[in-house]
Amino acid sequence: MRVVYFGMIGAFSIAPLAALLDAGIEVGAVITPTRSGAAQAPIARVKPNLDRSPLPIVNPYLERNIVHLAWEHGIPVFEVSRLNHSETLSTLTELQPDVGCVACFSRRIPAALLELPRLGFLNVHPALLPAYRGPEPLFWTFRNGETATGVTIHFMDEGLDTGDIALQAPLELPAGISGAEAGRLSSKLGGQLLVEAVRALERGTLARHKQSAGGAYSPTPAPEDFILNPTWPARRAFNFMRGTAEWGRPYRIEVNGERLVLKSAISFSTTEVLSAPVIRSSGEVWIQFNPGVLRTELSTDF
Repeated sequence: MRVVYFGMIGAFSIAPLAALLDAGIEVGAVITPTRSGAAQAPIARVKPNLDRSPLPIVNPYLERNIVHLAWEHGIPVFEVSRLNHSETLSTLTELQPDVGCVACFSRRIPAALLELPRLGFLNVHPALLPAYRGPEPLFWTFRNGETATGVTIHFMDEGLDTGDIALQAPLELPAGISGAEAGRLSSKLGGQLLVEAVRALERGTLARHKQSAGGAYSPTPAPEDFILNPTWPARRAFNFMRGTAEWGRPYRIEVNGERLVLKSAISFSTTEVLSAPVIRSSGEVWIQFNPGVLRTELSTDF
C-alpha cells in the first residue's frame, strides 16, 4: 500500500502522518497547500531548508510539522496551488498511490484527483459525521455546548464531508479543555483510526456505509458567532470560551441592557446566584447565566 498524504502545516495533520509511518505504511509523498507569498507553480517540490533562522518570515517551517516529519523519513514534499492542473495530476500519477489520506487540508479535492488513487481517498474529520461537516467542527462543537465529540474516517467524494463512512470513534471533552488540546486528542485518535482503515483497505475488509440522513455544513465562524447568550448555562459559556480562546476574538454579551466585551473565562459555578445580573471588580466581571455564574476577564482592547 502506497499512501499520498495531504495535510497542513498546523498541528492537526502531524499525528495521523506519524501514525502511518510508525505502522510501517509507505508514504510516497506529502502534499501541502502553497504558502502565501511562495511561487505559484501548479506543484513544486519543497527541498529541506538548511536555514535555521529563528525568524518565521525567513523560515516558514520553524515549528515542527508534517514537512519536517516527511524530510526526516526521506519522503518528498510538494506544495500545490492548482490541484486540477495537468502538471499536478501528472506528478501525482507518477507516484502511483494506492490511496490518498487527508488530515486538515484547506483545498477541495477535485474529481480528477479523487479518481487517481486506485482505492480512493480517506479523510480524517474531527466530528461524528454527518454532524458538523465543514472546516471547523471543533469550534461548533464548543459553540453548541457539546461535552463530547468524535472522529470519523470517511471516503471522500465531490461533496464537503459527505462521503461514505468507514470508521468512527467517540471522544469525551473534559470541562475547560482548550481547543488546542481537543485538536491534539482528535488528531491522535484520528491517526489510530486511519492506520486501522488503511490496513483494512489493504486486506479488502474495510466496510463503508452511507451517511445517515440529516447533518449540516457548518461554515467558518464569523464575528457574530463569538456572541454569548446569558440564557445559556454558565458551564456552556465557560467551555465555549476556553475551547475557542486560540482564535483570539473578543466575546460579546448583552446582559440587562449592558453590553460587555470579554477576553477570557476564569471559572464558573453551576449553582451560584448573584445579587445583580453583572458584578464588576478590578478588571473582572461576574455574569449571571441560567443557571450559574461565569467569572471572566474584561477586554481592554474594545
